[in-house]
Amino acid sequence: MKPARVEIAAPGSLPTYVVRAPFAAVPPSTRAPRIEALEKDLASELVALEEGTKKRNLQFYTSLDGIEEHAQAWEAKLRAEAEEQRASHEELVKMFDSMMSATCYAEKKAIINDVERFHTDKIPLQVYSFVVVVVG
Repeated sequence: MKPARVEIAAPGSLPTYVVRAPFAAVPPSTRAPRIEALEKDLASELVALEEGTKKRNLQFYTSLDGIEEHAQAWEAKLRAEAEEQRASHEELVKMFDSMMSATCYAEKKAIINDVERFHTDKIPLQVYSFVVVVVG
């Protein structure tokens, strides 16, 4: 037990603090036997508590490993889907480019044919127009 700190004051003077000497023998406690019994019980149960804690920790880490494996599987699946998406996008771009180039080629050919037809059918020959204007 700790020694008590006591304040002593003479009448009309300032107080003085004095440390009272501890007891020569520890006084009997009504709670000490219960505390000692609980301490012994705790010591005996410590092994069971430790085993239970280890078991819960093992279950926790096992569940964490399962979650991590599940996440890795999802990441692999997402990577595969992204790769498939990239490949199909490239195929679509190639198909679009080929269709676009074929369409542009067909349109250019049609325009050239129209221009040639215009020059041959719609515009009279220079000689004919010259004869009509001069002879006219």
